[in-house]
Amino acid sequence: MAYDTVLEILSMLPKKLEALIQFLEEICVASGFVARLLASLRGKLQHYSLCIHHIRVVCASISLILGESDDQEWDRAVFVPPALRDVFIWVRDHIKSSGFVAMGRPLWPLIPSSAYGAFSRGEPVDAKPLLVVTCDASVHGWGAVVRTSPSEEPLVLVGHFRSLDAFHSQRTFQLYDGGDDPESQVHRETKAIVLAVSEASRHFALRDYSLLIRSDCQPALAVLLKGSSTSESLQRESLSFARFCAAHEMATPLFLHIPGAQMVAEGVDELSRQDAAQAG
Repeated sequence: MAYDTVLEILSMLPKKLEALIQFLEEICVASGFVARLLASLRGKLQHYSLCIHHIRVVCASISLILGESDDQEWDRAVFVPPALRDVFIWVRDHIKSSGFVAMGRPLWPLIPSSAYGAFSRGEPVDAKPLLVVTCDASVHGWGAVVRTSPSEEPLVLVGHFRSLDAFHSQRTFQLYDGGDDPESQVHRETKAIVLAVSEASRHFALRDYSLLIRSDCQPALAVLLKGSSTSESLQRESLSFARFCAAHEMATPLFLHIPGAQMVAEGVDELSRQDAAQAG
């Protein structure tokens, strides 16, 4: 990787980029896979995710297939479902033509808590203005508050989870048939973030902002940042969200965990309960 201390970005060296694209081309047309090949792909994506936005979450899809253990037969044949091949094709095309390779990633990434602190004081945070989405979920639906300034009136969003089907019809990778409880709270919180950002895109050109997402559910934030190698349905949300962000030319969002009591104090908790129930 190239370390540019003047522009303060990490980026790929041209020869490394050429080698990665060639490797992905071979992956996309492979007639079969062994565990060693998939592990190699996972390692490359993990490494280069430091300088290419939105590819890190794909590593979790490979881990769902391989498992996390290092003590396994690496030369065994592994079945890769057609939909996962579609993910590999998306990664290849994303790296080849999306512009995120040229963008690179920050050499010194913003610290979410520091970024939000500066935002709250009305101070500039980044080259782009900050768009702060604070969201919560309940059995009734989800609620979110979207701010571009600590002093201006926020955009308030409320909805139910039925609208998730429309989101997925455009952007999801249909990898799995379930396997865990889609009604647990972490699933609701993850879906709430996905839907809140999707709805915010109707009001803001997301490419013009640095996005900061606040939630009181740490696992949901982790899923959208890193993917899930233990939950198939959560991994679907993670992949769909990465694809959505890439399509809107957004950098990887910042994720900030806040206490549930803060959600109550800001009124977001009530939005996801009473207001969402009325909206549904």
